[in-house]
Amino acid sequence: MEIKKLDMQYLDAIMKLAYENYLEECKETKSLPEVERVADLSYFASNGLGVVALEDNQVVGFWAYFVPWDRAFDSNVKGTFTPVHAHGAVITNRARIYKKMYEELAKELVSQEVMYHAIAFYAHDNVAKEAMWQYGFGMRCADAMKNLTCGEVILLDGITYEELPEARASKIRELRRKLFFHLHKSPTFMKATNEQFEAWIQKAEHRGSRLFVAKAGNEIVAFFEVCAEGETFVSEGANARHICGAYCEESYRGKVAVGLLSYVEQTLYKEGILRLGVDFETFNPTAYGFWSKYFELYTNSLTRRIDECAL
Repeated sequence: MEIKKLDMQYLDAIMKLAYENYLEECKETKSLPEVERVADLSYFASNGLGVVALEDNQVVGFWAYFVPWDRAFDSNVKGTFTPVHAHGAVITNRARIYKKMYEELAKELVSQEVMYHAIAFYAHDNVAKEAMWQYGFGMRCADAMKNLTCGEVILLDGITYEELPEARASKIRELRRKLFFHLHKSPTFMKATNEQFEAWIQKAEHRGSRLFVAKAGNEIVAFFEVCAEGETFVSEGANARHICGAYCEESYRGKVAVGLLSYVEQTLYKEGILRLGVDFETFNPTAYGFWSKYFELYTNSLTRRIDECAL
């Protein structure tokens, strides 16, 4: 096997391989849409950062990534990320291919002091994921999808649902703050400063998303925030929407969250939306328990944080 720098001469081959890998996942995850190809990979083929694996001059694998950036994932080191469509490998010897590609990439990344490595795999590609677990990666995030139907809204005594206009986005600020502190807890440990929270709030309240809430009397006890775009190429398009924020008061969790989800589903379905996606941290047990129950996972993002002693 030969590992070479990825460039534009391999574009057609890697597009074909990425599409084949997507079709593999479609066999397992029935809510994924039919597409004619994955998103365009020209950026990754031309940024001079990825590699291809060749056998008998045929592309059997590739691994590209975004230009590294400082303070990746709120750490104090540089990092980079490979989205789910920006890598792939043939089935035969897949584990070996990924290991060989990463050996080459990791050497290059660490030489540039890029210490945080992240990559999204299809959820059912256990061969590739296990190969990376052996090389020190751990799971951090997931993307999930579900097909929408015009089901019945789950009605609960004393609970009402509604969509808030954007002008009333500040009404869920306290729930956003509780979500912020919920993510501080063990085992998630996604801590940030109050200044970072305020900056995030300003952005969230003016990004044009839709807010669906559950109310107990006049008190808002849960919200789902829905955006037009998600975290993967799969969630793009007119017939898909994406949950980009959610929180439910602890004493109302369970039935209220499920009821609000049913209201969101019916509302979107009546508007012609066929799929709903969500991304979440897999080390957040509350999020994982809810989303994995009602959605189909189709990606797992793995990360590796290399200690600075490697420098």
